[in-house]
Amino acid sequence: MGKVNDGIAISSFWNFIMILFSRLGGLIFVVIIARYLMPESFGIYNLALSVSLIFLYFIDSGINQSLLK
Repeated sequence: MGKVNDGIAISSFWNFIMILFSRLGGLIFVVIIARYLMPESFGIYNLALSVSLIFLYFIDSGINQSLLK
């Protein structure tokens, strides 16, 4: 029973490390893009990204509900 709990703890640790590096990489990417595009162009980029993510959320939730039925 101890080995099962150890496996869960190790998997949880590596999942945490993966999420941490993913978030740090995303932050670095956003900073580089913001510096490259300047405020006006970055605002347009951010707006387009936000709208596309909203549509993606609605499409994904609809597909998941129809697959469950």
